[in-house]
Amino acid sequence: MKLKTTMTTERKTDYTSNLFPPLFLFTLLFPLATLISCSSDSSVDPGTSTTTATFSGTIANASSSVQLDSILNVDEMDEMFDQIPHPKSIATTVAGDILRCKTNDSNQTTYQGTIGTDGVYSLSIPKNVSVKCEALSSTDTTNIKGTFVISSSNNKSLNGGNQNLETFVPANNISAGTVIFDPYQAKLTMSDTTLGTAINTTAPSAPWDFTGTYVASTYTGTAPSGYSALCTVNESQNGQCDGPYEGMNLYIKRLSGYEVDSSGTTTTTPKYAIMVWQSRTAFESCGSKLGFTYADAKTNAKIDLTNSGVSEGDFTWTSSISPSSSIKDWSNVNTIIPSGAATISSGWKISTSMSGQTMQDCETVSIGSGANTIPGWKCTDSAGKTQTSLGGGCVNSSNSPVNVTEWSGLTCNSESLTGDLTGYTKDTCSGTTSQEGRVTCTSTSKRDNGFNWNNVTNLVSAGAPCSNISATTDKSRLIQLRCYSEAYWRYLETIRNSTSAENYCFRDLRTDWSATSPDDFIISSGPAKSSTEYVLEQFTYTSNTSGSFRNEETDSRGVQITSGGNSIWINCRILRVMNMVLTRTSQGPDVLLGEMTNESRLIDTKQGCWTSTARSTLGNLDSDGKSVSRTMITFTKQ
Repeated sequence: MKLKTTMTTERKTDYTSNLFPPLFLFTLLFPLATLISCSSDSSVDPGTSTTTATFSGTIANASSSVQLDSILNVDEMDEMFDQIPHPKSIATTVAGDILRCKTNDSNQTTYQGTIGTDGVYSLSIPKNVSVKCEALSSTDTTNIKGTFVISSSNNKSLNGGNQNLETFVPANNISAGTVIFDPYQAKLTMSDTTLGTAINTTAPSAPWDFTGTYVASTYTGTAPSGYSALCTVNESQNGQCDGPYEGMNLYIKRLSGYEVDSSGTTTTTPKYAIMVWQSRTAFESCGSKLGFTYADAKTNAKIDLTNSGVSEGDFTWTSSISPSSSIKDWSNVNTIIPSGAATISSGWKISTSMSGQTMQDCETVSIGSGANTIPGWKCTDSAGKTQTSLGGGCVNSSNSPVNVTEWSGLTCNSESLTGDLTGYTKDTCSGTTSQEGRVTCTSTSKRDNGFNWNNVTNLVSAGAPCSNISATTDKSRLIQLRCYSEAYWRYLETIRNSTSAENYCFRDLRTDWSATSPDDFIISSGPAKSSTEYVLEQFTYTSNTSGSFRNEETDSRGVQITSGGNSIWINCRILRVMNMVLTRTSQGPDVLLGEMTNESRLIDTKQGCWTSTARSTLGNLDSDGKSVSRTMITFTKQ
């Protein structure tokens, strides 16, 4: 659920994963902070059941396919960006695959069966024990095609949507009816109204409170097939694996509340939530607060947290910094934050921020219509003349980018494009140079007669204060936001590996650098989050000693598509799902067993998002657009 931030067309990077280990790519979007629900028979300890229940149902659309849209709907575009494939169908069947259910306890007992070619399944699983069920590929059991989830019509997220619960406790035979398989969200959804009393929803009598500081270490037991080892510090920081790293400290806090009914009245039914922070100090640096009001929680999430022991209200953002030395831009050339005192507004905007590059009177625009659009770069000169470019560059005979300085030996021609690119001209120059050999250079643009690059206004020069930008128009406001955000990310990068980061409360800033309006630049969904708050989510107890939370969020990231010297930036939507099951072990309440699953799924239908380069940028996604990691972790209380 790691959230993602995109940088400029010169450099777009996921800074959230740089700031913290990949486990926490599920940083919270408030509508997903569903602070809801508890279930199970409190008199039964996980793993002690001696009776079984039949889990059966029929999976719908078990052999359907999904057709990807193309962001390129004219031949000229296909020629420009030949790296982008033509539409393809992605198989979305689980027919004939494996159904696996596993108990959520220290035993991790597995029950396995086969899904019929007609989507029908039936499997015996234990009663009164928390379980999690998945559909696995019959040819590769490490490939989890989807997880069974219960869509709750009563438990709502803050945006009003139904909640998905991965773990459940069978009370009787479960007839799930029609189960809807969504391959891109990797879910097999069951309705709680259909399941009825087959699922135990009795609140546990005395669920244990796991609040405390824990250190993560390698699980010494036998993990199920397909589970990876705990990351090392270097692997985590370099993005080589998902999950917390060996020796990582975390502050985990339980929030106790009560259900709020449809009339807005607080009931006596308990509900719980979980917060995970970088450390207790980080939590306290942000004011030891929820980040929202009790009224917000009651209205939107139907939970009363008044007596949770955590104060309501926005976080107490850090208001000033004083770097001892200046901080350079990403190329280590221009000062982007000078040394000395600076104030911070809104939890992220540093007053002394400087531009790391010259920013001209240019803006991102959308070319095409509807889903079939690509971004262009439009610049305006002092006379109001414009040029819109769709990228360009030069490559050698090996299709590698080169910088050409000898133009006299190149032969050039121009081609007028049609369709969505009517009015655009594609210029192609080719020939042999003494340094690079055979080269081909292309560019595609639309230019007003009389446009003069030399007369394009510099809104801010490299190394000049962001405050120098006269933010009087939407275009200049947008450029100023980019200037401040780039400096902010650079500052966070300098402190991310230091223990001093926990002493500050900075905003988890997410931006869209392809935005055409300043109002859309900062991605906001509910109250602002702290960069050191990793999780705020529902925690569902399935017994007095076990429970879980599931976090789902859709993220948008920018990727660059290049071919033949041309390049464009496009935004791609990723579904990120993180599920964690926590179980108190036989070693006592100070040792927890954690089973963590991180899934990233490409859910964008734009073809450019499905190139190998794009999938690698988006998180090393495979050809089916997914990345799944599963880890068993021991958490020891400090």
